[in-house]
Amino acid sequence: MITPGQLREYLKASPNFRWYKALISSDGKYFAAFKHIYDNKPKLTLEYGGGRSTHTLQLFINELNYGGRIVGFEETQEFYDHHVEIGANEFNNIVKVEGKVEGKFFTYIHDMEPYKDVDFIILDGPDFRTYGNAVDVTTNLKDFVDLLGKEIPYFIDGRQGDVKYYGTTLGYTVEVVDVKGKDNKTYTLK
Repeated sequence: MITPGQLREYLKASPNFRWYKALISSDGKYFAAFKHIYDNKPKLTLEYGGGRSTHTLQLFINELNYGGRIVGFEETQEFYDHHVEIGANEFNNIVKVEGKVEGKFFTYIHDMEPYKDVDFIILDGPDFRTYGNAVDVTTNLKDFVDLLGKEIPYFIDGRQGDVKYYGTTLGYTVEVVDVKGKDNKTYTLK
């Protein structure tokens, strides 16, 4: 297991540092996801709310060279097109899908069968600018837990509705806890 300080130094020495710095920035965003990937080498990571973070994490996975991959799902055409335009879909691993809203619940619609070997899930969508605060929970993690009959390690990028739903309401225990906003400079890449 790498320490946070060792991981910080590893990322700073990487040829992909500018990508890592842009994602982690000055608030530690995604630092815990990087650490989980480094320590556990998940073979298949799914990210709900695909884009620049999907690309950056695939760069990291490729750099670690253990045969893993990440697939990001994006439902907003405008965001999908933007990520293609800026080169964030370089690995063809951001998939445009439809989304379904039911009250405060949001589901990215896709066939689950090709992804049943998932061993890490990241919830980073949908974008609140599109749906407002009415949409509070992304259901895809629960859908995979129900399908597979086991918990899957997961990371939530700051979405408090998801944090409460999965941790408190459902009692999931394998959250990779977000360190975003921590004062400790260990988690930042300034």
